Amino acid sequence: MGGGGSKDFLEAKIICKAAIKGADGAADKEDKVMAAFKSWDKDGNGKISKSEITELFTGLNEKISAKQVAQLVKAGDKDKDGELDFNEITAFLFQAPHLQKFFVELTKLLEKHLKQATDISMKVLSSCSNPFEAMGQLQKKMQDMKVKQQAELEKKLQPILKKAIAWHDKDGSGVLEKDEAIIFFSNYSGFLSQFYRDVFKVTTLQTSKTMEKQMRQVGGKEAAQQFAQAFNEQMEVHLKALDDVLDVKFKDYKANIDDRHRAAWKVMDVNGDGNLNEAEILDCLLPSREAKHQAFVQALGLFVEPEDMGQPAQIDGDDEGCVQQ
Repeated sequence: MGGGGSKDFLEAKIICKAAIKGADGAADKEDKVMAAFKSWDKDGNGKISKSEITELFTGLNEKISAKQVAQLVKAGDKDKDGELDFNEITAFLFQAPHLQKFFVELTKLLEKHLKQATDISMKVLSSCSNPFEAMGQLQKKMQDMKVKQQAELEKKLQPILKKAIAWHDKDGSGVLEKDEAIIFFSNYSGFLSQFYRDVFKVTTLQTSKTMEKQMRQVGGKEAAQQFAQAFNEQMEVHLKALDDVLDVKFKDYKANIDDRHRAAWKVMDVNGDGNLNEAEILDCLLPSREAKHQAFVQALGLFVEPEDMGQPAQIDGDDEGCVQQ
C-alpha cells in the first residue's frame, strides 16, 4: 500500500475514495462523507480512534501498520487528542496542497510578467520620439514577450498541476472520476477568490510604482507622494468593487454548484468517456491555453472581466492576452 510517511498520504486517499465513492453532486458527497464517518465511528463518540482506523482499512481489504495509523492521525489531529473528529478528518482528506501551490506560483509569475511588460513599455516609449514608431516597436516586443511568458507558464505550472491531479486521483486510476472531480472543482474554485484579490493587488501596486516614478521625475517628491496617496485611496474603492463582484459570483456558484460543475465537466471531458484525464485537465487549467481555460472558468461562473482586475488593455488588441483565471 505504500509508506505512511509519504508526502501525499496514500492512506488518506484510500479513506477519501471510500467516503465519496459514487457521489454525483456536492450535497450527495457531503451526505456520503457523513454516513461514512458514522459507520467508522464504531463507539459513536464523534471521533475516529486509531483502532477504528485499523478496522476501517481491514473492511476495505487494505493493510495498514500501527506506524502508518499513528502518522495518519498525527497529520490530521489539530487538537492533539489522538483521535480525528469529523471536521479534522474532512479537512485532512479534502485539502489541496498542490493546487494551493499552483495559485501561489501563478501569482508570482504574473507579477514577474507584469513588471517585464512595464519595463519594456517604458524603455520603448522613452527611446522613440515618433509615437507611431513607438507603438509599432511596442506591439512587436509585446508579442514576442507574450510567447516567452506563455512558455514559462507551461514549464513552471505543468509539474505542479500534474501533482494536483495525482493528489485528487484518490484511487490511482490515472483519471478523475466524477466523485473525485467534485472535490477537485470545489478546491480549485475555493482558491480563486483570494487569487483574484492577489492579482488585483499585484497589478495595482505595479501601476502605482510606475506612475509614481513618472510623477517624481515630472513634479518632484511632493507631487509623487500626493499622487501615491490619491492612487491608493482610489484603489481601495476599486478593491471594494472587486470584492462586491466576487461576492456575487461565489454566492451564485455555491447556490448552483452542481450545475456549475456539470458545465465545467462538459468543457473539460473532451473525449466524452465520463472521466477526466491529465491532458484534458491541463488544457483547461493552464492559463497559457487561453481559449479553453477561459471557457472552463466561465462554465464555473467565476470568470472576472479584466477591467475588474485592474488589468490594462492589450497592445496587440488580443482580448485574451491577459493571463487570468
